[in-house]
Amino acid sequence: MNNFVLYLILILAIILNGVSITTAANENETVIVDQEMEQEYGSFTNRIVNPLIDYIRELEAELDKRKLKDKEIKDLKEKLIKHESNEAIIKELRSQIVDLHNSCNDFRKELVNNTLQLEMCENQLRTLNSSIIENGKVMTNLTVRDNKGAISLNTTLLQLENNQDNVLKEELDPRLCQIDVSYPFAKSLGIRTINVPGIDSFDVQCDSATIGFGWTIIQRRFKEDVNFNRNWASYREGFGTFAGDFFLGLEKIHRLTNSGRYELYVHMEDSLGKIVHSRYDNFKIAGEDDDYVLSSLGQFTGNSDQMRRFEHMKFSTFDHDRDSLENGNCAVMWVSGWWHGDCRSNNLNGVCANTKKCGAIYSGVKMLIRPKEEVKIKK
Repeated sequence: MNNFVLYLILILAIILNGVSITTAANENETVIVDQEMEQEYGSFTNRIVNPLIDYIRELEAELDKRKLKDKEIKDLKEKLIKHESNEAIIKELRSQIVDLHNSCNDFRKELVNNTLQLEMCENQLRTLNSSIIENGKVMTNLTVRDNKGAISLNTTLLQLENNQDNVLKEELDPRLCQIDVSYPFAKSLGIRTINVPGIDSFDVQCDSATIGFGWTIIQRRFKEDVNFNRNWASYREGFGTFAGDFFLGLEKIHRLTNSGRYELYVHMEDSLGKIVHSRYDNFKIAGEDDDYVLSSLGQFTGNSDQMRRFEHMKFSTFDHDRDSLENGNCAVMWVSGWWHGDCRSNNLNGVCANTKKCGAIYSGVKMLIRPKEEVKIKK
């Protein structure tokens, strides 16, 4: 455009110069002719040349504006490209954050399991150490007695151990634990095999020392030698040993409590010997299709209605979440399977601390059931 303007000015200069030469060659013409020529060419300049120059300038200004807009459009395109690139980066970062969060949850679960196993090992070591110390004391006491007394004491101890190791197994009615078992089994280990409709025969442990005859233990914790953070299948079938801590199994408890009317007794004792107890006259849980919901407790007697807040709750484990909490799993939070509600309450299967306090506050916990109507059964 600048070159075009220069060419136009050059042409105008030549025309004007030609006019000057023509004017000089005719110096003898009259002054009137010169004036008319000057007026004519001046009028030509005003009418043709000046408007043309103004138009050219307007074109130059318009081109400058278009160049400025082109630059703005280019800048906007570059910003758009950067924005799209940032969106992709943000999306990738969010995906990485989700992956990290999932990894942290997996690590947290693994840490909880490892911590629980470590606590169990520590408790076992303390128990073994206490047993060694007690055995040492017993041996010391035995050595200071005369031979006759020592032999008599050893014989008595062996008889008691043999009585505890003998398993009383008879395939009878599930109410077998109601038999008035005579000494020494009235206050020690008594295991019997029972038949219940809908399931194969299985062993139960009877308890005649806690609250009288006829009770079957369905859960016990006092040694802390068993991990209660189990999956759904383990709680369904049961786990542990009758010599230590155990859980009888949800399916067995369901079959028992649905074969007749059963009462439940919960016995809890702290480290100072204080006993908290709850008794319910119509304990029943539903089957697996209903997530073993605690469907009934009945009327309460005792000094602490501990189980009432779990009534009508479904059973939950870390791999079978059926609690009422929308976000989270109470079984993971309390590290145990139970009839969890909204996670605000600990439970009798919860983690025990180093002070050997089960269910957060108790050193010993036991759950027992028996038929509501006492029936005597012959051996």
